[in-house]
Amino acid sequence: MKENAKVYSGLHSDVIRQFEMKGKKDYRFRASKDNEDTLRLMVQYALKKAFADFNFRTLEKNNRFKSLYKSWEDKRKAERRKLPRGLKGAEPTVTGYLMQRLGEKFENRFVKYFQEDPLPETEFDDWHHTTCQMFLDNLDGKNDFQDKTLYPPIYKNLKYGKAQKIVNMMFKHLYCFNSEENWEDKWAPYFQHCHITLDNFTLEWFERQVPPHKRIESWSNLDYDGAVVETENYLFYLEKIRKFFQDKENLTAFQAEFYIWPEIQLRLAAEAFLFELNPKTYKGMGKKPQEAKMKLLKLPVEELIQEVKDTIKEYQPR
Repeated sequence: MKENAKVYSGLHSDVIRQFEMKGKKDYRFRASKDNEDTLRLMVQYALKKAFADFNFRTLEKNNRFKSLYKSWEDKRKAERRKLPRGLKGAEPTVTGYLMQRLGEKFENRFVKYFQEDPLPETEFDDWHHTTCQMFLDNLDGKNDFQDKTLYPPIYKNLKYGKAQKIVNMMFKHLYCFNSEENWEDKWAPYFQHCHITLDNFTLEWFERQVPPHKRIESWSNLDYDGAVVETENYLFYLEKIRKFFQDKENLTAFQAEFYIWPEIQLRLAAEAFLFELNPKTYKGMGKKPQEAKMKLLKLPVEELIQEVKDTIKEYQPR
């Protein structure tokens, strides 16, 4: 990555150490073709975890959502009442409802993906796009993957940005599972061409590290392609990011995101702290504040953290 001379390890064990998976199950990838049950449990777990980053508040429900969800919720509650206390499972949630709607058809995309040979880049991109479109179709009914009589649309104006977040985060969670044999030889190829998840932090990194492009304000509003403004297209970021990492032999773009996300989050927090603590230095329209601010933005993350530590010391009682 551009901001400093750090060399990041692409080893599976090193990469996943950057990403905390709370409540991670002890599922493992296996080479045998009869591991469908385990794969399905892994996919279901990854889908549930991905929905935690879905940002439901930005979704626009249509008129059918309330009645459809209420009907499903009442059914689930009735089923739970019939079960013994220890077997009732979780209370019904919107995430549970959406997972049931997506069902085996969506899950099978991922199960079969890992049962077959790894795909080359172009074929993976096609698979990824179809999977995102299938997800959107299930929720907004714009494509032909779903029976609209069984699954009427429940959201309006759903953009590709939402679908990429789910699919890409699923791969990120799946990558964090271990295997029963050599990971690098057997399972790494399935993640070789995976995409970076686009969200506020990775887009902030993109704007800083892949100039001279201004990022879209909200990842939720990304189209796949065809938007008049190129930075509103998912493909624009995919191509630029891949090019940025093409010469970095030890790390794929997908793996790099495990390092990028926590570092840019840390950087933004440190910068905000310094801007607020020293407004005379960094705020204002004059030349000096702007130069000071730009210098701070370009500091390697280790030097930035040291700047925070030094600044805190200045305010400590003597």
